[in-house]
Amino acid sequence: MNIYNPEEMQNFAIKVANKSKRGDIFCLEGELSSGKTFFVKSFANFFGIKKISSPTFSFINIYRNKKGLEIYHMDAYRIKSHNEANDVGFEDYFFSNGICFIEWASKIKYIIPDFATWIYFEKKLNFNEFFRRVKIITKNKS
Repeated sequence: MNIYNPEEMQNFAIKVANKSKRGDIFCLEGELSSGKTFFVKSFANFFGIKKISSPTFSFINIYRNKKGLEIYHMDAYRIKSHNEANDVGFEDYFFSNGICFIEWASKIKYIIPDFATWIYFEKKLNFNEFFRRVKIITKNKS
């Protein structure tokens, strides 16, 4: 899927949000500034959560809307080892009643459940400043 501007990225996030349910895990991959955090912000905004920040230094940010939906926003960019991933506690959230987003998920793919949805963001600056190519890979939760 091609995304040409921020409004289209917001619309894409809303479409994903409309189909999401508690227990979903979204693994987000792409280079720096490719739209991962913007996607999470747009998704969370759909559920009434307005204050979103990158969890790069905290590893995990937890957001809750007025209806009690929790969104776990994780960032594995700085994870260096399996032990460090375990120490952070990412897995504690994978089978929760919330929705998980993991930026740089490939760094901890060995602990991510098979049913996770992977979303790949590719920047194409030679086309325009915001152009992104987005690819989604889903597996059914058994």
